[in-house]
Amino acid sequence: MELRNAENQTNDLLTSYRTIRRSAVYPPSGLSPSSGDSTAVDDTENALFHLANVLPSWKVLHHSVVTSNDNKSSSSSPPSSPCTATEETTAEVQEEATSTPAMLDEHPPCRPRQDEHINDEQEDQDGASIPLYATSRELLSLINDFLIKVQSLESLMMKFRQRMNMKDPVTQQPRYGEKTMKRVVELLQKYDALQLAIHAIQKNEDGVLMTMMMMTKEQDDKSSSSSSLSLSLVTLLEKWVKVEDITRDNIIREEEENLLQKRELEEKKQRELLALRQQEELREELRIKKEREDLAARAEKARLQRLREEEEAKRRVRENERNWLASIPKGVEGVKMMLERLRKACEGNKKELDVALDALYTLFSQIASNPENVQFRRVRRDHPRFLEDIGRHDGGKEVLIAAGFVFAEVDGVDCFFSKEPDLEHDMDAWSQWFDVIRGTVSAIEEEMIKG
Repeated sequence: MELRNAENQTNDLLTSYRTIRRSAVYPPSGLSPSSGDSTAVDDTENALFHLANVLPSWKVLHHSVVTSNDNKSSSSSPPSSPCTATEETTAEVQEEATSTPAMLDEHPPCRPRQDEHINDEQEDQDGASIPLYATSRELLSLINDFLIKVQSLESLMMKFRQRMNMKDPVTQQPRYGEKTMKRVVELLQKYDALQLAIHAIQKNEDGVLMTMMMMTKEQDDKSSSSSSLSLSLVTLLEKWVKVEDITRDNIIREEEENLLQKRELEEKKQRELLALRQQEELREELRIKKEREDLAARAEKARLQRLREEEEAKRRVRENERNWLASIPKGVEGVKMMLERLRKACEGNKKELDVALDALYTLFSQIASNPENVQFRRVRRDHPRFLEDIGRHDGGKEVLIAAGFVFAEVDGVDCFFSKEPDLEHDMDAWSQWFDVIRGTVSAIEEEMIKG
């Protein structure tokens, strides 16, 4: 499991290196390629730097490690790591980088396992024809991440190297079997090739980066061509990132100044608009206030007119009621006349007549039996039962008026009310009132007997 994890990590780092080598970056003064616009890429191709022109391919690195190991094995030396002799193999990397494919085929390296899907020829083609455009910051981040991850494998690779030389104390056989030993050797070869890749990234012994450094347009008179020659790719990218940061800061500062001026101008416009709006609001408030005052005046005038009309309507109602009350004969004879009118109103409908007479009889008999009880001597004018049984017939309400009932407001309710005279102070008036009540009961009984 440990070996498989190490293989997976190494293969991931191999892919990362190929991504780095395929990357293409513009110096800070260059133009970024427009996506989807091949013309823009062609116009700026001279300012674009392909790392494929600076870094050796994985095929060259791996071949260098395999060749170095083969040379050491032929001299009967114990297996060692090319990473412990990086300076020694660097020259080989530079030499192999300029070799033709035919030369490389003379010493074919150990190929990775089939499941790793490694195609070095495709890598060479992709690195030159299908670049991955990146900014200096993106590329620097990718490289730093690659360097850290490769260095993190050092202790694990050292463990595998030690185990390769270990033997079983009993059988004196190597600790690893044939297949496992082959996998470990291939793993260490890849790791050593990754170390060479780090060396290629961190060093610039052939001065390939000198032209790239000149393109940064740094105004440093103290810089010499020798210092440029020793400049590493990482250092160069760091310088570019710094220049990009300065440029970005200047752009941001300029944008902030423009934004501040724009904001101040906008605030001035807003203040002017606010002043105009306040004037408009003041005029609108005055207009609304005047409209409200006019509306209130008209409403008050209409209210007073309505009160006058209502008062006039009430006066006419009261006058009509007085005339109506005056037109009805009072006393027992008046009651009999109204009962006759009631009979004529219910002519052809004996049932309604019987209901009306029963209701009248109940009302007056209760008063006759309990003359002091005011509840029996008042009838709501709008009572549904009263209107249904008595009030809706001509002569029904008139019977109550003939028997001494009047219109009155009792507890805020309009009623027919029969006021009992004070027995102690006016015995004659009380007797006259009570005689009418009893006479009304007798007259109703006579009508009921008629059927």
